Amino acid sequence: MFNFIDIKVYSDDKLIDSEVLEERSQKIFKEIRCLVCQNQSIEDSSAGLAKQIKSIVKGLIQEGYSDSDVRNYLVDRYGNWILLKPPFNLSTAALWLLPFTILFLAILTGLFYILKKNKIQKNKPVLPLEQDEQQKLNKILDDF
Repeated sequence: MFNFIDIKVYSDDKLIDSEVLEERSQKIFKEIRCLVCQNQSIEDSSAGLAKQIKSIVKGLIQEGYSDSDVRNYLVDRYGNWILLKPPFNLSTAALWLLPFTILFLAILTGLFYILKKNKIQKNKPVLPLEQDEQQKLNKILDDF
């Protein structure tokens, strides 16, 4: 779909001529993950690769690509990992579902533990108090 070689490289320090295009590039910078820093956007990163990706984004915007075309270009080149909020699809299902699965299993384990503990306590025989223990208990209750 995209030709990876024909993109003009722009300095990440240089602003794009149009203020609207510059705002678009800044918005996209916030959505793209720095592949070096991993949990930072390329806007917040000072890594060399982040600077290169910024220049690619600016080049694509200057060439007239839409925001979704720019994102698609980066996903085609680097995979869904490049997006800070990857889409839900078959390849990212584990990423989205695993935390909920772990939480569900933890709650289920806790419930089984509590139910088992209650069942064991219910099955314990209640032994009657001995005569002297009963007298002490009666004395305490009378004083109360």
